Order: sequence, then structure tokens, then C-alpha cells
Amino acid sequence: MIKKFLLKYKFFSFIQILLLLPSLSYAQHFANITHANEDFNTTGGLDVVDPNNPVNSLYTQVSGQSFGVTYVSLDSDKQTLLKIEGSIILELIKPNSNCKKASTLKDLTKQIVLKPTSNAGTSRLRIDNLSYPSALKKAAFRVRYYDFNVSNEKYNYGIPNSKTPADLQNEYPKCLQVCASIKDWSCYKCITEQYGETNCSRDSFSIRPAEFAVDLNGSAPYIGGRKYQIDINASNDKKVIDTGYFGTINQSADKNVSTKLSTPLGCSISSYSKVMSHDVNFTSGEAQQQQYSYNNIGTVNIIATDNNWSLVDIDKNNNGTIYSDCIKDSAKNTPVNGKVGCMIQGSKTVTFFPLTFRNTLTIQDSHANSFTYLANQNSSQAAKLTFTYTAIIDDNTSATIDDNNIATNYIGNCFAKDINTTVSLVKNQALNWGDTQTRVWMYDTNTTSYVGESNASFTHSKLFFLPNTPGEAKHEVLINFDRNVSMPDNPFQIFKNDLNVSLIEYNTTYPVSGNDFNRILNDSNATFVYARSHASRQRFVGKDGDIPIYYEVFCSGRTCDKSLLPSGSTSKITDDPRWFINAKHTSDFGILGTVTQKFGFSVKEVKAGTGNHPDKIKIHYNEKNGYPYKTTMENNASLWLIYNPFDVNATKNEFEVELIGTTKQGAGSFTDLNNASNITNRRTMW
Repeated sequence: MIKKFLLKYKFFSFIQILLLLPSLSYAQHFANITHANEDFNTTGGLDVVDPNNPVNSLYTQVSGQSFGVTYVSLDSDKQTLLKIEGSIILELIKPNSNCKKASTLKDLTKQIVLKPTSNAGTSRLRIDNLSYPSALKKAAFRVRYYDFNVSNEKYNYGIPNSKTPADLQNEYPKCLQVCASIKDWSCYKCITEQYGETNCSRDSFSIRPAEFAVDLNGSAPYIGGRKYQIDINASNDKKVIDTGYFGTINQSADKNVSTKLSTPLGCSISSYSKVMSHDVNFTSGEAQQQQYSYNNIGTVNIIATDNNWSLVDIDKNNNGTIYSDCIKDSAKNTPVNGKVGCMIQGSKTVTFFPLTFRNTLTIQDSHANSFTYLANQNSSQAAKLTFTYTAIIDDNTSATIDDNNIATNYIGNCFAKDINTTVSLVKNQALNWGDTQTRVWMYDTNTTSYVGESNASFTHSKLFFLPNTPGEAKHEVLINFDRNVSMPDNPFQIFKNDLNVSLIEYNTTYPVSGNDFNRILNDSNATFVYARSHASRQRFVGKDGDIPIYYEVFCSGRTCDKSLLPSGSTSKITDDPRWFINAKHTSDFGILGTVTQKFGFSVKEVKAGTGNHPDKIKIHYNEKNGYPYKTTMENNASLWLIYNPFDVNATKNEFEVELIGTTKQGAGSFTDLNNASNITNRRTMW
């Protein structure tokens, strides 16, 4: 009677492998071993000899990961279970054309040899916790068995207890030495090798590493653009380097090291995936360190993939039906219906940060002109500081930062962070009263907040960095100086180099910072001047008159630099040598306001000024108080155009007018008392 062995092959959930083990007399008829997966049915008439039938497949294994086998003996019909006695020895081999002489993988053999104390009369034997520590592209099973033709025996290391050493030496002379005593499996192994049957599985299978371990040298924070050494090792299930893995990851579709950007929800950056440009060579599971850099910032997955190692188990053909003994395009190590993934894969998630912020600064006078009127907070008059903050990666070539290494992924909803900026006036100047550092105020146009000190801090949301200017943000800060209604200042300048800026991310583990800006020798500047609206004392013949309006700038004493006046050193005066006409004044810089009589209602403004130089208003006298008539007019000019040397709380400017009925009632025929030549007879008039 022919005996056959079915081996069920377990990947935690058992997968069946059929091993046909013939009796001695029929060894030549069944010299090979075939197998069946977990769907094998011993009564279903399946062809357990056909190696192309998927039911007979050996599935891909993971190095170092446990699996189990169950042996099932069958009668000659290849379906009926048959009880046998004895022990079997299972070996993992590197298959070749000669099953008996194929190399034994001894590391595995020692672990999986079955050592029952008794297995009499069984048709099933099970071994658990089998594993092999390293990868093999192609492996197979070999089973050895010897039938002692006894029954109801107990066995010791595979030898029936009824067999004495003398019996064994007599019956098996080729094993004379090893069978002199039964202390281990050596005697039975010799008998199976010399006198028993040796069968190999019809199907081969691969053992792949559990994963690639990917790492970068150095430690966080990793800087975008900086060169690092990438370390990739194949490892088994126990996280030990898998010395059986070898070959080259040639950056093909199936074998590559790629970098994939992982964008947060709401990020507008397009998906990014790039394969490494050079091959990675493995020897004994380790790859030589390779140079690696990511030329931007953000969170990336560095993924090493080998989809070719298990080719022996992929896309097998059973009469035109294609199947695989592993899960294609998967790196799963936990079996699903007995199968693990075909692919070896491993990754490392790394977040790359900017190296620094590169800052630039431009300074511009109010309303893009050549001067700025001194004004208190909450006014429209201020010079504008425009900072550009650019997130920069490492250029790897020099100590300088150039325009080609902007971290374009530094965008609000992507990888930008909230930042805190500090704008400082670092150079101090003495003024007519106080100094620039004590009088300065700044206004952040982004956060609409005022800060009245020389170190002004502002906070900005990450949304400050807009998608349409990737990696850059513009920060506009208005700057001016407190103004005293009664104490004018000479013109002065603030240069770009008088300022500094620093910024740093906050609410983050590795804050990136940036200090200073693009300083140059020929520095740009803003010029600050003290201004007022002004009308000279006026005398009119009749009840109507036009009054010239001047917008003037103060400059007096040894610190007066007339070249800083809006109209330069050739600026003209009206009735006071300390005040110079600003011929560049427009309504953007302030208006005259409404002109009214300070005491009474006899004189009214009938035509308002435009606010543009040259300017004038028209007044009308109702003649109710007769002639001559003198009065004080006042106007509520823009606050930064108010000047009153006697009232620090003044909110209006004043000027005098006199109306006479005829020229005979006055000392002259003029209407504007602008200078000494025009007021020869003032003593008789006032």
C-alpha cells in the first residue's frame, strides 16, 4: 500500500501543503513533493501532484516571522487520510534539480525538525513557530521519512523504543557509528538519508525581508536643501538586519527610493513624488550610505520599495489563469487568507524646515512722496516700512543666501507657522524735544495695531504667507513720531539702516528665525517735517475777499537743514522766516478744514479751499458791524497741521482779517500783509 504525506503549511492561520511520501517499494514513482494551500479538500479529488494548481501553492514568507506546518498522510488515492507511525524530518532547502542533494538551510532545519515522543497511528502532525531569519529569493521544502513497519510504538528521537542500538547497527550498517546510542536525532537522520525516502515540494516560494529600515543621519530639525546621508537596511521580523537580502534598487518602477510630500488638509500645494536619481546597492542586507536632500520644506515620506524580490510567487499561470502566492502591490506582513504582501517596503517620515528667514526692507515717505508730516497715532500720515520675509532652505554651496533657494512650500495652510516680528528703531536722534526712540510709534497694517515704542512686536497668523507668493510674506509697518502742537521740530531723516527687524516662529517645536535685512551703504530714508496750515494777516477793501492759504514746514536754528525741506533749500517763506512753503502739498497730506469766525457770525467762508498748493478760500462780510471791521478766523485743519505756540491742546489754527469800506479808511490799498514791505503803515492800522 502506498502512503502519501500531505503537509499543511501555516502562516499563523494554517495553509496546507501536500507532501506525497511513498512507501519504500514505490519510492521511484513519487520522488517529488507537491503541496496544497488552505483550500485543499482531501475528498474533493484535487490534483495534489499538479504544481501549477493554485491549491498546491507555497505562499511567500517573511524572514524572522513565525509560521507553522501540518503533515497529513494520504493513501494511494491521494485523498483518503491514512494513519502512519514514525517521524518525519522537514528541511528548508535551496531548490535545484536534485532534491536529495539540494543545500540544506541548517539554521531552519534545527528549528523545525519534529521531535514527538509518540506519534503512533496519526494521519496529522503539526509543527508551530517555524521561521527563517533571512531572505531567500527561492526556497522549497524537503521531507525525509523512514517506515520501521511497526505499530503502536513509542518513539525516542524518531527511533521506535523496540529497536536497540544493536538492532539498528545490524539493520542499518551505514549508520553504525551514529546509532551506537540514541541521544539525539542523528541516528534517525542518518537512517532517513541512507535508507528512507526524500521528497521535495513541487512549488518554490520566496522569503522576503519584513521591511526596509530607512534613516537619515543627524537629528531634527532637518533643514530643507541640506545634504544628509540616507541609511537603508533590509530587516527581518525581529528588526535585525536581514543578511540574505542583496542586489540593487535601480530606481525603476518596481525598485526605487522615492520622496513623497504629505500635505495637510486644505493645503494648495500640488502632490509631489520624486524618485532618487542614483542606484542603491545592498550587500548582506545593508546599503552603502547615499547622499540625500529634499530641496524644499514640509513633511515627506522617504519610501524604499522592492517589488521584484518575490517574483517566483508573482503572476503564476494555471492553464491561462494568472494568480500569485502573495498579495500584489502590498507590503503587508500580517497574512490575509494566508498571504502576505509581495513587496518589501519601508519608509521614514521626516519634516524639513527652513534654514532661516531672509529679510529685505524698503522705506518710503508718506503717500510715496519725498516727505512725511509728523503726526500722532491714528493719522493717515506716516512713512511706510515694507519688509519682505522669505523662508530660505540651505543652498549647500556657500555661506550666502541667494534667490534660488526659496522654501516655496512655506504657505499658510501648508507648512508655514505663526510668527512674531519685532521692528526696532536702533539708532536714536535728539530732536527739538525728546528723541526719536521715545517719540516713535508704529502701526502694523496687517494686524491693525499700534505700538508706541522703539521695539515694536507684532504677531501674525501663518495665513500671512499667501499661496500667490509662495515662501514669502510682505509686512507693512507705518512709522511716525509724536507731534506737539506747541513745539515744532526741524526736519530729520530716518534711514533704513537705523532700523532692524527680527522674526521667529512660535507655537512650534523647532522655531525658525531670521534677523536683520539687506543693509547697503547708500541707504534709503524717510524725511519727517513739522507742518502747519497758515494764512497771513489779511486786509480787504469791501465785503468780499480771497485769502491765500499756505501749507508750511518748520525749519529754524543751527540744526535747520533746508535741503530736507519738501521744496528744498530754495523754499520760500510768507510772514515768518522759520516757516517755509511746501509747494508739494496736496490734500493727501491734510486739508484746511472749515473756516469760521471765532467770535461772531459776521464773516463766513463762502468758498472752501482745495487742500492743494496753491490754495485759497473766499470770505464774505455781512457789513452789520460797519467798517473797518477786524476779527479772528479759525479753521479745523487736519490735526497734524495744527500749530499754536500758546495752547498745547489747540485743535484749530487762527488768522486775522480786517475789512475796510474804502481805501481811504486804510493806510494802503493792499489786501495781504505778507512781509514788512507790505505793512509800512501797520502802526496806524492795528
